[in-house]
Amino acid sequence: MSTTKLVKMFEYGKAGIIQFNRPAALNAINKEMWKNMHELISIMEHQKDIVILKGSGKIFCAGGDIKQLTRASPDEAYFLYSLACRTFDRISNYKKPFVALVDGLTMGGAAIYAMSGKYRIATERTKFAMPETIIGYFNDAASSYWLSRLENNFGIYVGLTGNYVKGYDMKKSGLATHYIESRKLDELEQNLIRCESHADVEKVLAESSSDPPSLATELDEILPSINKCFGGVTMEEIFDNLENDDSEWAKDTLAVLKMKSPTSLKVSHRSFTTGKNMPLRDCLNMEMVLTINYCTDGSDAKEGVRAILIEKDLKPNWSRKSIYEVADEDVQRFFRPIPKKYELIFDEQLRIKL
Repeated sequence: MSTTKLVKMFEYGKAGIIQFNRPAALNAINKEMWKNMHELISIMEHQKDIVILKGSGKIFCAGGDIKQLTRASPDEAYFLYSLACRTFDRISNYKKPFVALVDGLTMGGAAIYAMSGKYRIATERTKFAMPETIIGYFNDAASSYWLSRLENNFGIYVGLTGNYVKGYDMKKSGLATHYIESRKLDELEQNLIRCESHADVEKVLAESSSDPPSLATELDEILPSINKCFGGVTMEEIFDNLENDDSEWAKDTLAVLKMKSPTSLKVSHRSFTTGKNMPLRDCLNMEMVLTINYCTDGSDAKEGVRAILIEKDLKPNWSRKSIYEVADEDVQRFFRPIPKKYELIFDEQLRIKL
């Protein structure tokens, strides 16, 4: 077993397990953890037949330290987010099985690890959310790629509202590949570490999965409305669709959206509509552009962090009061070109200085 303070690695022959080890902070990822995770995942790709990722304390991961990112200089932001992007890219291109046991709270930047691999396991304890817009930021963690590709506009709904998705609904929507009862996780882990191929993993997961066809959830009832309302070409059209829907769900959803940063809603929505037709690495580079521009021009992000995470008065003073006040140039400034030195390079021969 190899251990660091905040990330643990367990080795069982040709199997490796990586565990987030910061339960007192909900396993939130700081600078040290970004570096450790990038290094471990890179090493294990060449040394192990299967890699398993899990959290500690019945929590998967509460995401990245957004306070750290909004205080960062462009150079510091590039360092942190380039590690995240390269890690997502590496896991997405893993030739060997990569299994994320997404058990418990999973938020924001945790998606770098939860959504990048081929096997994503949710349980009844899983609560998944992308809450960036409530703090005036944009949906990152490669969400312009993977959220934009979910059917029924469910990914756009998840990204813009920040609402929690329960474990079984993750399976139904495609966020998770399998649903397994949490009581079976220890046994599942023991069976997985004996796997040597994708076929072995798929057999173990098929035998362990729970997929009762009779289980109905709230998602079954609201998915048609999500598809219709969040299929709007613009944020204004999404708002109009919700206002023209008389259901309680639509009223509640509209109220939730009105709490978010109007600018962030429009920036995130544009990243989804743009990213849907782009390959992964182009999406990651687009998100790097947004990251750097938020560092230099992200007043809503700083205000959201103050109101929601620091002073906690829950009364952010957004730069624009409604989506109807957000002009095209207000959105476009976050997509403006950045210095070439911040462009992501995915050449395996080049290493980011750690």
